[in-house]
Amino acid sequence: MFTLRSLITSASNTTSRSLISTVSQKRTVGYLHRGSRVRGLVRDEADYLVSPKGAAYELNDTSIGPLKTLLGAKYALPDELLLQIQTHKSFAHGSKPFNEKIAVYGQHFLKYKTTLHTIETQGIDALGSESAKKLISTGVLADFVRSHGLADAIYWKKRNPLQTDVKVSGENSVLARTCEAIVGGILLQRGKETAEQFVDEVMLKGEKSLVSLSQ
Repeated sequence: MFTLRSLITSASNTTSRSLISTVSQKRTVGYLHRGSRVRGLVRDEADYLVSPKGAAYELNDTSIGPLKTLLGAKYALPDELLLQIQTHKSFAHGSKPFNEKIAVYGQHFLKYKTTLHTIETQGIDALGSESAKKLISTGVLADFVRSHGLADAIYWKKRNPLQTDVKVSGENSVLARTCEAIVGGILLQRGKETAEQFVDEVMLKGEKSLVSLSQ
């Protein structure tokens, strides 16, 4: 037999369960803010994952197309690796794959190859000369990247957004690191022989070569 008290208690329990169920089914709606930064709001990645030149951080022809053109079929690398080669550790607080370790391999290999080049073209006495040092100087390596149209889609963070001097802003250092990373990527992905051919045929010959840019 149901008493008034039991009916009230039953109704109360049912209402409580209904409220709990309603609360547990609530959904949280996230809002990605675009435009100027607003405290407490999560910014849309597309709004800030861009190079200093305005290129979006994406796998497309705008971002990696120029590097793919430079490498051609002979020295082709996976698209994901190309984007990593073009990304400096300062970009997005290091949250995206960056080129630092790849560049270290390329730096040492490039120094080895340019040393051989100096000996073969100028003799062993030219080692340590200004011309030999300039061949792989920061400015020349950066100019190599610029001359092949890669600079716009190099992803990094400027020390001072208003600074236009490429030496003071850090741009030359970042582009030089990218140049070394290109060599390192080929060395690690395609092997020593292919990396040697790339340095000899692309980087040390022609009007946009390190040799030409250093003169």
